[in-house]
Amino acid sequence: MTIALTAGSPGLAVVGALVVGLVAGISFAPAFTGAAALYPGSPATAIGFVNGFGALTILAGTALAGLAFAEDVGVWSFGVLAALWAVSAVVTPAWRSRSG
Repeated sequence: MTIALTAGSPGLAVVGALVVGLVAGISFAPAFTGAAALYPGSPATAIGFVNGFGALTILAGTALAGLAFAEDVGVWSFGVLAALWAVSAVVTPAWRSRSG
């Protein structure tokens, strides 16, 4: 996103903002729906937990990303995040099929 904003092209900045917004927001509906389905007796509590965990992740993740780039290990850090995401993307559907 920062690269898009500093590229000097307003069109590129808009496309960058749209992509970041879409990628950041696309996971909310399945996360909230899944949380509510896992705990049908108290879906609001489950959704609140997911929302709170997401906010904590954003706050801690931003600081950790800044620290990683300050220590010059930012690329490795994002590689680790990508690997964790890939593992969760593979494990979650299998886990949901066994629990449902």
